[in-house]
Amino acid sequence: MEFLKKHKKITENEINRLKKHIIESLKKKFEIGRTAESSIKNLSIDLHNNFICKSFIYKYRGYFENCLIILNNHKSLYDSKKTDSIYNTLNNEIYEIFISKIEIAKKQEYIKEDFNDLTYESFVKHLLSYYVQNNFYNKLESEEGYFLKLLELFYEIDDYSQFDNSFFSDHEKIITLEKVEKIFNMYNKKLILENFGGQNNLIETQKKISSDLNNELKDSLKEFSIDEKYIILHALYKVIEIKKYENRSLDLAEFLRVIRICQDIDDITLFQTNYTKKFYNQVSKGLDYSTNTNFKKKIKENLTKKLADLKVPEVYDYIKSLKN
Repeated sequence: MEFLKKHKKITENEINRLKKHIIESLKKKFEIGRTAESSIKNLSIDLHNNFICKSFIYKYRGYFENCLIILNNHKSLYDSKKTDSIYNTLNNEIYEIFISKIEIAKKQEYIKEDFNDLTYESFVKHLLSYYVQNNFYNKLESEEGYFLKLLELFYEIDDYSQFDNSFFSDHEKIITLEKVEKIFNMYNKKLILENFGGQNNLIETQKKISSDLNNELKDSLKEFSIDEKYIILHALYKVIEIKKYENRSLDLAEFLRVIRICQDIDDITLFQTNYTKKFYNQVSKGLDYSTNTNFKKKIKENLTKKLADLKVPEVYDYIKSLKN
């Protein structure tokens, strides 16, 4: 796959395209007198709605979410000091996932057309573009202190000459205080760190953000009704059966996530001699347990919304494909 050697160029092209859009967008806001805070917040919404949500990978994230996760972890798979970790990840792990997912996708009539002419080369371009967009969007949303301080500076002086490609690097790469101070000094500006107070406070701030995100996730896991959990378990069972037939297995992480979502079910009738009660029947039949079309439609809509961002793509796709 010779084209994979061009992955840096593909990434660079997407960075340049996104950077051009960002600068033009912020300059327009500056011209009409919008504040830096509101303009950067608007930029975050714009990137999410007009880039990320319109991308091929996002549209089929149920199939390809794992590809982005693996790409983000390329340095844990390969030693980037000795080899091209992104090239190897694309050439090996992600290619294997792509082939298996395409085989499954082509069996689904409602999306078959989108995948008929999809080559691995075009998929890699989609994935690398999505990778760049997510890295920058995540930096905006995480409120990474120094990163936002620099963006606000560029906005307020209306000068983006120092807005280089390092702003689009892997999300875990934190822009250092040294770099920020150097750029502020270039413009004879004083860096005020009332909320950060150096690298240690930045780390504490990021820990708080991480804690807040974890709390949000825990709250979202509490939103599933008992009927929804029964349908999720039904989908999990069916997905495992399908994979057994295909001589494949379900990703362990997805299996454990589903168990975590459904962990509060306390029905103990399964341990009784006559265990074919509501719990067993509903998990066995799924949506077909009910004859109420409105109920089935509503519970399917609720589940697809709630599961969309919980990284259970196989279960999500199965439920989405169910008929009301």
